[in-house]
Amino acid sequence: MSAPATRTELRRGRAETTVRRSDAVPKVSGEFAYSSDLHAAGMLWGQTVRSPHAHARILRIDVSEALSMPGVRAVLTHEDVPGRKTYGLDFADQPVLAFDRVR
Repeated sequence: MSAPATRTELRRGRAETTVRRSDAVPKVSGEFAYSSDLHAAGMLWGQTVRSPHAHARILRIDVSEALSMPGVRAVLTHEDVPGRKTYGLDFADQPVLAFDRVR
């Protein structure tokens, strides 16, 4: 027996309708393909390098050692982000890639 598509609940004095997510069952059953599950011929893999510091000012970024490593095709920094360097749902206050400080 499957759950109803929608239901109405009373929360804090007001009625809310919840909508059943179409991706819920595949996600909890392990059938959903996440981006890390996808593979293609010739596909490149990326990795984010995070700062070892909780809060620090970025003075320079030296990518020469990374570029000299076998298998490395590219190293991306904030300089590779075209246009606005920030994003956000309500306010564009989140950096795409860190450019002046890490937090």
